[in-house]
Amino acid sequence: YGELNRRANQLAHYLIKSGVGPDVLVGVLVERSLDMVVGLVGVLQGLYDLGLPLLLVEWVEGEG
Repeated sequence: YGELNRRANQLAHYLIKSGVGPDVLVGVLVERSLDMVVGLVGVLQGLYDLGLPLLLVEWVEGEG
């Protein structure tokens, strides 16, 4: 879990520095692997780091 968290945080910070925000689509295209999980968790952590946890919860619950 530590490695996943480190890599996902790295991706999240990269996305934020690249200007990715709430209205920007981010595609993740990889084979099923640890990289896929890192990509998905990184995108979600980026949203959370931008202060959008409520939107994230609504999306996960299917209300967004």
